[in-house]
Amino acid sequence: MEQAEEHRFNVGDYVRWPIGVAVFAASSDGEVTPIENTYSYGIIVDIARGCGEHADVVIIYCTPPHVDTWVVCHVDDEKYRLELVSEQK
Repeated sequence: MEQAEEHRFNVGDYVRWPIGVAVFAASSDGEVTPIENTYSYGIIVDIARGCGEHADVVIIYCTPPHVDTWVVCHVDDEKYRLELVSEQK
């Protein structure tokens, strides 16, 4: 019998994803790298669970300053790179 697959996120989780870079650093060789990202935040309100090779799809309600904004994406979407901030209780 196969074990149930672990899911990265659940309804009610508070997540964030990078939307830009706030601070860069430059080395003495002139190489510039980002050191501080800016983020958008939101609460997962629904999940369509994937199966097999297909990833879960989440619907996220964004928190201020992006009020009344919704995001629908796969949990492994490189555009969003979702990170868990706080788990639902």
